[in-house]
Amino acid sequence: MKEFQSHEDFDDRMLTKAQELEFEKLLCSDALPHNIDRRRDRYFKFLMCAPERKSILLDFINTTLQLMKYMPLVSIELTDRELDTDFRDGKTLRLDILGTAEDGRMVNIELQRRSGGEFIKRALYNSSTLIHRQLNEGSFYNTLRQTIFVGLLDFSLFTDSAKWYWDFTLQNSETHRILTDDLLILFIEMKKLDSKLDELRRQAKENRLDTRELSSRLALW
Repeated sequence: MKEFQSHEDFDDRMLTKAQELEFEKLLCSDALPHNIDRRRDRYFKFLMCAPERKSILLDFINTTLQLMKYMPLVSIELTDRELDTDFRDGKTLRLDILGTAEDGRMVNIELQRRSGGEFIKRALYNSSTLIHRQLNEGSFYNTLRQTIFVGLLDFSLFTDSAKWYWDFTLQNSETHRILTDDLLILFIEMKKLDSKLDELRRQAKENRLDTRELSSRLALW
């Protein structure tokens, strides 16, 4: 997620016809920005949220899951990111990306630029709400499917560790035995990737970069 050097870096094959016409209109009026920060949510949503680019989204999710030893998704369908509350005075959810897999698993991806403890509570609240909304009156609990939260952090969460990707489930604090991974929270600390990306650039220049290696693939994302 680096900056565009100019609007020429856009690939118009990624656009629908309506988007292409709008892009040309903005281009002719010189209304396009010359530098775009790819760590901002607008670019993030542009890249990941379009139905015609869901294969890109699926590759990112599966790279993340497989690196952390979880089952990949077969498919992903984007769903409504705005969820109204189902009780009086409840908080409405406005999510960055929400998708549902073929097997019913739900994936919420959020880009977080600021540190502070609030984003962890946000991850819990969003995930718990998505779990709650899976069941209607008369539904059975065994129909609940895994809810996955992926937080892309533009800061260091654990400053005492060089590790940059983390997974959290419900488990015993002493034995670390997992109770369930039906609530799965994943964090990726993007700020820790500078040195790794420098090495990947060197490998690319020497024609020895292997994008099948999962940690390299996720770092490139």
